Formats: sequence, C-alpha cells, structure tokens
Amino acid sequence: AISVINAENDSATNINGTTGATNVVNVYTNDTLNGTAVVPSEVILTTTVSNPNLVLNPNGNVDVIPGTPAGTYTLTYSICEIANSTNCSTATAIVVVAPPMGVADFNAASVSIFPNPAVTTVTIKMMNNYSNASVTVFDMNGRQVIRQNLHNEESSINVDQLEAGVYIFNIVTDQGKTTKRVIKTNK
Repeated sequence: AISVINAENDSATNINGTTGATNVVNVYTNDTLNGTAVVPSEVILTTTVSNPNLVLNPNGNVDVIPGTPAGTYTLTYSICEIANSTNCSTATAIVVVAPPMGVADFNAASVSIFPNPAVTTVTIKMMNNYSNASVTVFDMNGRQVIRQNLHNEESSINVDQLEAGVYIFNIVTDQGKTTKRVIKTNK
C-alpha cells in the first residue's frame, strides 16, 4: 500500500525584514506521513519555487534574509517519501514581512558606499557626522559577517576576508537607518 503523504501550507507574519530572521517557520510542522507527523529523515525536502528573500534550510526552517522589504513572500516546497520517491506532496510557505517600526529610514542619499563592487576595502561616507553610527554586514544567507562602529564621516570596512558575493550593509545612526547592497569580488 502507498503511504499517504500530506504537505500543508505554513505561514509566518510580522517578520522584521531589515535585520532578517532565522527559523521564522518550519515547513515540517503540520506535514504528515500516514497520518503522523513527518520525520525529516523519512522524506526528501526540495524547494520547487524559490524566492530570493527566503532560504529553506535542510532541516525545514525558513529564514528571511536581511534587507527584505515589507511585503508577502512565498516559497513552494515538496516532500517526497524516501521509501517511494514518486510519492510526493507540495505546499507553500508564506512569510509576511512587516514595515519597519521605530527607527526611521533616514535619507539614503546622505550615505554613500564605495567602491561597489569592492575587493579589499569598502568606504562608508556620511554627509553628516552622526553619533552612535554603526554598520552590520550580512551575507545572503542572513549570517552577520561584520559589525563595526562608524566613528566619523568616512570609515573604512575591511572586506578582504569575505567570500565573493552580495552583502547587505545595514547602517544605523541616531537619525535612522539605511540598507545598501555591496558586491564583493576577488579581483
């Protein structure tokens, strides 16, 4: 007899897209195999329709990458029984990212980041000398890779140790915050 496999839709709301979030929902939570909760080791999890703002981890957890604008994002996944790989079910994870609260976005034009793309160093230039300014850099998997205080109008950030790729620079000051994307290359 064929096992009954059932993937159910999942959702998470009120997620902070500025900082991103890990484990906002686990897609296995309400999925079943023969009427009981899915055991991850008994199924194959695949992303069937991906979303650049969401990451589906092998353990079923969904992450939201930093710098994701407010909105509704979906990711479609399937689970297939290992014992019968044609026995599959598909569902959707729906994540609602809330508009930023509290700290206002300050004028992005008042901050420049160069060079972009960068090889070894990124310079952050602020048109005003903000107090309590800092930059946090995230990779596209939402992992924080650099955090540094910015002490004056122009600060250098060493990115030499980073792998080539796209990084999210979150700059926070006493006047608000802004997000910039920077490409890191190796040459």
